Amino acid sequence: MTELANYRSDSIYERLNQIAVDAHGIDPLRDTSFDFLLDVEPMATHIVTQGQRARPDLISHLHYRTTDLWWVILIYNSVFFAHEIFEGMSLQIPNISSVSDRLNVSKTAKLVTSSVKI
Repeated sequence: MTELANYRSDSIYERLNQIAVDAHGIDPLRDTSFDFLLDVEPMATHIVTQGQRARPDLISHLHYRTTDLWWVILIYNSVFFAHEIFEGMSLQIPNISSVSDRLNVSKTAKLVTSSVKI
């Protein structure tokens, strides 16, 4: 197995120790806000073309008809930066209905939690 194949097969949790905390003390990979995405079934497999290299917004538009969900594709595929997307790369595209449902549930849960007074 090549080094690239090993890199791509690493889960988001196996790669935690490879990313440094930013200047604000935030480690985006330890944030569990989007863990629910990992349970969503894929609706398609996408092979990145030359024109889509480092452009998750174009891939989002192709599958979801909006550029706003590019980050869903990155998180779902354990890709941290857009420049990691290369021609020929295979990306799993999560089912948008499931993502939308879970985003709504997540927002509702946060609202309920924040409104509880202790």
